[in-house]
Amino acid sequence: MTGQDDDLQAWRNIGDATVLALEQDDAHLQRPDIALHGARAKYLRLRWLDDWQPPAVGLGPAQTSAGNAALQPPAPPLPWRRWILWIVLVAAAAVVGGFALSLLRGAKNDGQL
Repeated sequence: MTGQDDDLQAWRNIGDATVLALEQDDAHLQRPDIALHGARAKYLRLRWLDDWQPPAVGLGPAQTSAGNAALQPPAPPLPWRRWILWIVLVAAAAVVGGFALSLLRGAKNDGQL
């Protein structure tokens, strides 16, 4: 790891460390921190070792967990919001219709129609 303050051309070595993150099944191994030992630098740069290559990784044996049911799309959710809006709309129309009928009955009783 190298660091520098203002000149982006002149880097100086401030330490060596190994960064790793491994995971297999439910086991996790991580080392994300790098000790700087009190070094102060405005910018930090990580360099790979010249001979470093990522390890070869392969797939393990195939395992069936949930079968074909896991490959089927889930059932669409019920449109509760749409149903509630329709219920409110019908109820409001019934209230307006009730007001209209009461006004018509009141007008007939007064002899205006």
